[in-house]
Amino acid sequence: MSKTKGQIQVTFLRGVLSRATILQANFSMHRGFLRSSDPKFYLTLDQGGVRTLHEFSWTPELEQFLLTEQRCRTETPEEESERFATILSNNLLSVEQQYGRDYARAVFTEILRRRHAQQLGDLLARVPEPRPNRESTAYHDCAHFLEHSIDGLQNTAMIELGYPSDVAAHLVLNALRIVLDETYLLSSAELFSRR
Repeated sequence: MSKTKGQIQVTFLRGVLSRATILQANFSMHRGFLRSSDPKFYLTLDQGGVRTLHEFSWTPELEQFLLTEQRCRTETPEEESERFATILSNNLLSVEQQYGRDYARAVFTEILRRRHAQQLGDLLARVPEPRPNRESTAYHDCAHFLEHSIDGLQNTAMIELGYPSDVAAHLVLNALRIVLDETYLLSSAELFSRR
C-alpha cells in the first residue's frame, strides 16, 4: 500500500525532528477572487545550529502532527485563524461529500445561527437560510460532526497549543468568519456589486 502525501510529510518530519527543532511556523493561504490557493506551512528548523526553511503543502495528516505531536503554533493570530479556517473548511468539505453540498452548508449555517448569531450576525444576514429537517438521522450526524469540529478545534487550541480560552475562542470565531465568507463568496459578491 502506498503512502499518502500527508503520511510522507509526517514521516519526513519525524525523521528530521529526531535531531532538530521547529523554531518558527508560518502558515500561508492566499485568498482571492473566487479562489484560494493551496495552503502552505513554512517551517524554520534548527538542525544542530543550522537553520533551514521547509515548505509543506497543507494536508490533514501534517496538520494533526503539528497540532498534537509538535504542539506547534504559527507566528501570528492572523495566520492561526487562517490555519483554523483551513481545518474547518476541510471538515465542512468532508460532510459536503457525505451529505451533499447544499445540505451540509444548511446545517453548518444553522449551527452558526444558533451558537454564534451575535458574533457572526453581519455575515449570517447575507447567507441563505434554508431549514434542514432536524428530525432526520442525517441532520443529527451532520450537525454532531460539525459541532464537534468547531468545539474540538477550540479545545485543541487551548489544550495542545496552550492558548487562553478567550484567545482560542477569538481565533476560532475569526476562522468561522473566513469559512462563511469563502463558502458563500461574500467578499466576491460585494466586489461585483460595487461595479
